[in-house]
Amino acid sequence: MATSTENLSKGEVGQAFVERHQSEVIGVLHGWDRVRLQGTLRSLYYLAVMEQYLRKAGVLWKDFKRYAIGLSRRICQAAEELGKQYQRPVIYLASSQASKEEVARGIQERDGIKQGLIAVMSCVEPCRTWRMRGNYETKRLELRLEWGRCKHLYFYWEHEEMGFLHMRLQTWFPFSIQVCVNGREWLGRQMDRAGIAYGKRTTVFHG
Repeated sequence: MATSTENLSKGEVGQAFVERHQSEVIGVLHGWDRVRLQGTLRSLYYLAVMEQYLRKAGVLWKDFKRYAIGLSRRICQAAEELGKQYQRPVIYLASSQASKEEVARGIQERDGIKQGLIAVMSCVEPCRTWRMRGNYETKRLELRLEWGRCKHLYFYWEHEEMGFLHMRLQTWFPFSIQVCVNGREWLGRQMDRAGIAYGKRTTVFHG
């Protein structure tokens, strides 16, 4: 009799499969899928700290945009230099909807990258960032943390232990950063080292 799985969770479906085929199952591996780690220069999210930082740097309020653009340009130049150092492509994507992972996978397959930097990509995307705005009541410029858009850098890498991963860096204040690792990639590396034979279809492993 067939077992209906329409009302079961993913975990329950997996358990039902194991119970049904238990005579053929010799073990079950559990792990995480994707983990996103986020880092920030936390103090730069506070208005008083940000204002103090600009004063220490000698930046006038009216010059904030020019100063921020200069920092952003230096970050982007460093990314381009990294690409040149490793002889990897540095690509600008016109649409934030483009699948950066698909692009990176295609480059990796095309160039046969087994380890190290695959590509550096840039794209304009939404972010929380500092803008200098005029206050009509006080007739003064004020810093405001608000939603906007700025260039983000994506660094795709084939890591010797973690496998395929990427880092996303916001190039405008307050320069948030995200690192995304894939548990399935890490599991595959572990099984390779242990000499366990397996097949893989996208992110699904099978014996």
